[in-house]
Amino acid sequence: MKHFIFVYGTLLSGLRLHSFLQGATVRGAGLVHAHLYDLGDYPGIIDSPANDLSKVAGEVYAVSMPLLLQLDELEEVVPDNDAASLYLRRRIALVQPAEGLPDQVWCYLYNRSVQGFTRIPSGDYKAYLSAKAASERG
Repeated sequence: MKHFIFVYGTLLSGLRLHSFLQGATVRGAGLVHAHLYDLGDYPGIIDSPANDLSKVAGEVYAVSMPLLLQLDELEEVVPDNDAASLYLRRRIALVQPAEGLPDQVWCYLYNRSVQGFTRIPSGDYKAYLSAKAASERG
């Protein structure tokens, strides 16, 4: 059985941890209602309030259960201990899912305070990294 997962950060195609998705099948682009933050070496998303229409862009993949469990390890999900987990794997609704995609997909939500971290208002981590690199170059 395949499981659908929404990725929005370093697992995106072309970024440094994408190789962890080897064997997964890309199913297309997606959007979720959430807030995206720059946490330093990686990003994180948190749920947005129900009346907040902020969106985060990402990619949806079909993955096997063994791969999903490997991703849990990568994202520091501690089974049966939410308090100790860096991220929580939760179902989240896709905004206008493309044909063939479910209404809800798995996603890793950041499980710590985002106070003091930079919010990425565009919700697009790849575009944010490109703009950040361009501004650092000069």
